[in-house]
Amino acid sequence: MRASATQTWIGTKVLIGISVAVFVADLLFDHRILMWGAVSHAIWAGEWHRLLAPHFIHSGVPHILFNMYALYIFGRLVEGMIGTRRFLTVYFVGGITGFYFSLLARPQGLAVGASAAIFALMGFTLHYRLRRLPMRWLSIDSSFAQILGLNLIIGLTVPNIDQFAHLGGLIGGALAGSLVGFPRTLYEVQEDGGEPGSWTSGGRRPKRRRLLEPLLAAVLIGVLSWAALSPLTFARASGLPGLARFADERYGGYFAPYVATDVTLLWLLRDDPESEWQPVRERLQRAGASPVAIGLFWRWERGGGRDASGEYVVRWYRYDARVNQWSLWHVEPGRVDRVDPQEGLIYRRGLIVESGAGELDGRWRVTIAVDGRQQYDREFWVSPAL
Repeated sequence: MRASATQTWIGTKVLIGISVAVFVADLLFDHRILMWGAVSHAIWAGEWHRLLAPHFIHSGVPHILFNMYALYIFGRLVEGMIGTRRFLTVYFVGGITGFYFSLLARPQGLAVGASAAIFALMGFTLHYRLRRLPMRWLSIDSSFAQILGLNLIIGLTVPNIDQFAHLGGLIGGALAGSLVGFPRTLYEVQEDGGEPGSWTSGGRRPKRRRLLEPLLAAVLIGVLSWAALSPLTFARASGLPGLARFADERYGGYFAPYVATDVTLLWLLRDDPESEWQPVRERLQRAGASPVAIGLFWRWERGGGRDASGEYVVRWYRYDARVNQWSLWHVEPGRVDRVDPQEGLIYRRGLIVESGAGELDGRWRVTIAVDGRQQYDREFWVSPAL
């Protein structure tokens, strides 16, 4: 195998430079770039830039420092082995695959960072290591162990680490390795008399087998893309009723015309003019004899459905211990035909109010459905302070 010192790593430098520039710009613009480009269910509404932009967006100083250090280590390693064009293919194909996993696992959340693509480089390296190099400890193993160990420590100590994106990136990088091929090792060159650094998909294998591996990798990447970008269609096409039901329950709400985002349940003391809205935890404990009001707040974003408008309904249920079941207590229907104009703000669209203290004591459940697809379901208790 050729030493990586003979190769340029211009691609790694450019990726690091863009990431640092975007991070500084995001700070200057009060994280508007993060909100514009993070992986979210908005991808299903046609915001495809959210599959590419997150590679360059980071949420904080420790986040970007660790990722740029890891990119410096593995970027130079992989780019030195396979060249800039193939390196960038592995980086973005694997990174996008990682974001597919994140989207399917956490459609209600946001994901940013180069770590999915860095894990793709690690997946490529591991695949290459197992396929091409001797089964003894090499310098490439030290780099791999260093970054993997650091990531495990961070994953266990830092909250909100997206391990689904990491897993998807690792798998995507291995698939990208089969797609672009692996460099020939010096051992293989000596065995068959080829030129050092020449490209092959493996020794003297027949041409049919050399073509089959990248073809299968392309098919698998295509299937993953279909499952991530159109989960309902994919599940129905699978012919598995259980998978179709699961996909509809899990993702159906995101394919309504509009999606209720940043849903928050808040309460205040109705008769206290100085009372402010406060979050409802698992249990709302009222202090004093003042009645309470409970409001449901959210913001509308475009969903994956193509209709111009939709019907929504908020349902409040109260648990009846006498019959051991939920009873529908209050219904609030409405219509939505536009997204809310300002990000970061939420609006009250559901409300229940006590006429006297203690009237709402008990166990409650509130749901939001749009065009019959449920998007929110929350249980809570109301009780006097202990």
